[in-house]
Amino acid sequence: MYKCAIFDLDGTLLNTLPDLTDCVNQTLRHFGLPERKSEDIMAFLGSGRTHLIRSASGIDTQPRLEEICVWYDACYGANYRHLTHAYDGIADALEQVQAAGIKMAVLSNKQHEMTVPLVAECLPGIRFGAVFGQRPNVALKPEAGAVTEILDALGCTRDECIYFGDSDVDVRTARNARVEMVAVTWGFRSVETLRKAGAVRFIHTPAEIPGVLCEASGVRRQASGDAGGAGSQC
Repeated sequence: MYKCAIFDLDGTLLNTLPDLTDCVNQTLRHFGLPERKSEDIMAFLGSGRTHLIRSASGIDTQPRLEEICVWYDACYGANYRHLTHAYDGIADALEQVQAAGIKMAVLSNKQHEMTVPLVAECLPGIRFGAVFGQRPNVALKPEAGAVTEILDALGCTRDECIYFGDSDVDVRTARNARVEMVAVTWGFRSVETLRKAGAVRFIHTPAEIPGVLCEASGVRRQASGDAGGAGSQC
């Protein structure tokens, strides 16, 4: 059995795309820039808000880019909870994991001051040992520093941890941190994109999360490429 699990937030635990799309497009309209489709914005997610706004606006020069980012921060800060919700089955799955005594944490490239309340509001019954978003002087994913910080906080080793995420950034994060990774297919990236990034284990519904975590540590199911264990309990 694994002793701890680290979860990405956007596209893994929560569907944040509607609110992100709305706020990005409000920002673009404010600055007289063309709006983006939801599919475009989804492709820009995963590497933090500066990358998101740079990609959506097409602007890469300072101080203009920072001006747009600041306006976006204010917009998203006031509207980030309107349509965002946990994916169906996530709360039930995490409650099973929690009941089994497995420690959990959230690691996101979203701004920290929005990550923490979103987790608390959307998953109120789940106790996370650490919830980290983008913080000053801490490198964003895929750098491994925040994963190491979480492992220290939870008192777990790399071999006792498994990382769940929906993006190529998450695949690289787990590789850099030298922890096992399971890619979820209900999020913001295609299976093809995840495979190209190096993912080898996949789950297709949140109900499979408890079964993965209750495997004996070190057991792998790479032959099929699926983690298996839908609905399993420890």
